[in-house]
Amino acid sequence: MSDNGVDAEGIRRGLYEGASIAIFVVNWQAPDDGSIALRSGRLGEVIIGESNRFRAEIRSLADILDQNAGEVFSPTCRADLGDNRCKIPIEPTVLVRSQNVALGEFYRVEVAPGTTSEIYGNLVYEVTTAGVTDPSAPVFDTTEGNATADGTAVLTARPAWTRHGSIDSAASGSNFIITVTEPRNVDDWFRNGMITFESGPNQGLSRGIKSSLADGTIVLHLPFPDVPGIGNVFRIHAGCDKLSETCINKFVMTGTQDFSNGNKLNFRGEDFLPGRDAGFTYPDAQ
Repeated sequence: MSDNGVDAEGIRRGLYEGASIAIFVVNWQAPDDGSIALRSGRLGEVIIGESNRFRAEIRSLADILDQNAGEVFSPTCRADLGDNRCKIPIEPTVLVRSQNVALGEFYRVEVAPGTTSEIYGNLVYEVTTAGVTDPSAPVFDTTEGNATADGTAVLTARPAWTRHGSIDSAASGSNFIITVTEPRNVDDWFRNGMITFESGPNQGLSRGIKSSLADGTIVLHLPFPDVPGIGNVFRIHAGCDKLSETCINKFVMTGTQDFSNGNKLNFRGEDFLPGRDAGFTYPDAQ
């Protein structure tokens, strides 16, 4: 840790990107006289170089004006996978005792030993009968499609989109091979998804996935600061390319109330919107 509170490890982990910053001058002989503000804003990209010297990009308050303040029409989905508009249960909340639960909601339930996401057994539970959970937890059925009564509610086991796994081998911080139980896994199943380590030197850090293969090969957009070790555990979820056909064909949860035919009803794009080529066409004079 340096004297000013900024350390090299924090920079490598991206902890200071987006932080607020203020630059001002003071009279060092009379600091109680106050200060004169010169500039304020927030940090953009922070890069560390030799001898732990770092370079930080300072973005002004006007930088916000360059961001989209509203939504624009798009043939691709504007929701993020798993958010409150997409609604796919990527990482639903954990079920608690004496809780009111509504029909169609999803929850995570601890059904296996462990201290990481392994405890959820690669399952989520859908409320198939609304009610109030019992003060004491029942033994939940871990067979997909089977129901468990919990107080006056009934919850049914469904395959989770977020899975736990471990590292088989690693060539670098952005290229490694994993072991994960995911029967739906095909090439690029995890592309555009996210991987978060739960043990090892990268514990607590997440990275976006650039590509994946059915054999477990994962390539990331940005590397982790440290090369993962064999056996390091993580959680990983499938990715979405924001296309309408992906909503229909990939994100199907057979037997559920809302997703048996995919997630087309929650698609937040205009997939029949003409592209630029259509906008520049003109009638054929012939």
